Amino acid sequence: MMSYTNPVKIVLSLVCIAIGVFSSSKKNFIPSKDCPIRRNAVDDKHSLAKCSQKSIFWKSNYKIALAQIAKVRVWKTNPLQSVLFSSGMTIDADGSPRAYHPKDIGLDTLEHAGKNGNWWAIALQDGKPVTQKTGYYVSTTSLQDSNYRTSDQRRYINSEKIPYIVLPPMVAQKGRISLGDIALVYNQNNTRSAYAIYADTGADTRIGEGSIALAKALGVNADVRTGGVVQGIVYLVFPRSGNGKPQTLAKIHQIGKRLAKKWGGVSRIKLYLKSKKGVVPL
Repeated sequence: MMSYTNPVKIVLSLVCIAIGVFSSSKKNFIPSKDCPIRRNAVDDKHSLAKCSQKSIFWKSNYKIALAQIAKVRVWKTNPLQSVLFSSGMTIDADGSPRAYHPKDIGLDTLEHAGKNGNWWAIALQDGKPVTQKTGYYVSTTSLQDSNYRTSDQRRYINSEKIPYIVLPPMVAQKGRISLGDIALVYNQNNTRSAYAIYADTGADTRIGEGSIALAKALGVNADVRTGGVVQGIVYLVFPRSGNGKPQTLAKIHQIGKRLAKKWGGVSRIKLYLKSKKGVVPL
């Protein structure tokens, strides 16, 4: 014998379910440019009628604290699982053929390369620093071109030619960022931006460092000894965006531009910086 279900009850049940889903979604409601609804106006039927399901509360757009170095908070964001932080920028000369010199006349002071028995930014051979024909030391970077020998300056990323960033090991590890990954770097002080590659590793005690080429692209004083900027530089790094190898300037720009567009670009960076931990407006 066939059972009969009252269609009115079915409709009422579906309505109740919908209300429950809608209610639980309020706290995660995110307005967008296609759906400019105020959080406190989420029940406005007239406003909701203008929005599609695609542009409202089922979108997940957030940032969570990943790490803190000195006074700089590093965030993990859900678009592309990117890593975001705002700090200053010191200038890294590593990889430049003019970075360090035995007489300390290089672009950077020799103490930043290490000291006898403990060199960390200079290529070594039999425990001794390798010197180029020019008299300068061979300056190294963490990202390297395996096509060249470790004693060849061409193996390393030239700070004067390639825009690159330096990251603390802790940030790279927690953010699942690998050498060769690409970043968008934005200067809030003059609104200039540039794409860069993660090419060198720093210390876990400081954050915010870039190559000479990156500083010039951003309009920052690129003098390694006296330049840099205290604040206003935003770093947006895209994990798993590289192949672990050096890239040409054109390739860095190509990859960076594509990912930045997909992520939301500088306009979204501004929203993330203004927001507190949690949901971020689209």
